[in-house]
Amino acid sequence: MATLSSVRISFAKSLNLMRCVVFGSQKVRLCHNQNGGQDGDKATSGNNNQSENTSDEKDETTYDYTSDEGSDEGLDDESISERILTAALQFVPEYGWTAQAIVEGAKIEGFSGMAEGMFPREGGDLVLHFINMCNLDLGDYLADNSRTQEEIRKTIGQNDFIKNAVEVRLKMIIPYIDSWPQAMSLMAYPSNAVDAFQSVANMTDDIWYHSNDTSTDISWYTKRTSLAAIYGVTELYMVQDKSQEFEDTWMFLDRRFQDIRNTSSMKQCCDKAGEDIANLACSTLTLVRNITGFNKWNR
Repeated sequence: MATLSSVRISFAKSLNLMRCVVFGSQKVRLCHNQNGGQDGDKATSGNNNQSENTSDEKDETTYDYTSDEGSDEGLDDESISERILTAALQFVPEYGWTAQAIVEGAKIEGFSGMAEGMFPREGGDLVLHFINMCNLDLGDYLADNSRTQEEIRKTIGQNDFIKNAVEVRLKMIIPYIDSWPQAMSLMAYPSNAVDAFQSVANMTDDIWYHSNDTSTDISWYTKRTSLAAIYGVTELYMVQDKSQEFEDTWMFLDRRFQDIRNTSSMKQCCDKAGEDIANLACSTLTLVRNITGFNKWNR
């Protein structure tokens, strides 16, 4: 029993000494006092010892393992990856939606050694991050202008509200329009397609919700599916639009919503939008050549 007790005491002393090494020289002094060290600290006055012990006890109870403000210590992987991907966006015009853009973003954030292996989908992760950022910004815009508010509902119709929301969202890709065909091709990869589809579904659901849609039947699904189709075909038109300030794109979008006014359902509007897709066949071939051009885009 005495042996077991001595082992416990030795183990406790070892733990104390380990804490001292981690927490600093003041803890070392305290541990020596607690363990009967012969370093001369006993020669200090009783008041000083009492004050010092009280201070050390406070240090132990209030020690914070999180980093100080502005420090990178204590950040989780998700926070680090968001910082890297956000920083990488400024390099997209130069490197495209590629792993190299992510590496450059990691460098300026001080995480150059962590970029490799952190983003298995490489450019796909970067595109999805940008899409999610845009959807969040759109969500803020919709919340500020929601037709669920009676005063706003009186000033703008549902179709106009939805069209404006789609236009706001499409304008977010203009800074990256030259490389957006590459981003679209990356979203078609099997490893990215599910997340890309989910992002579009979330966007269309937010738009319909804030437009004050109250449907609870099958039209709840058809409305969102049709809006996703209209957004997709307008996005395709936009990356091939050479007009000033994308005027042709906004006219194209206007026609889609004019179709809504002239037809009884969004599904019929979507069917009519398909006619325009056929008219875009030749220009789509050019888009495919751009996609396979390995980061070479011409406007």
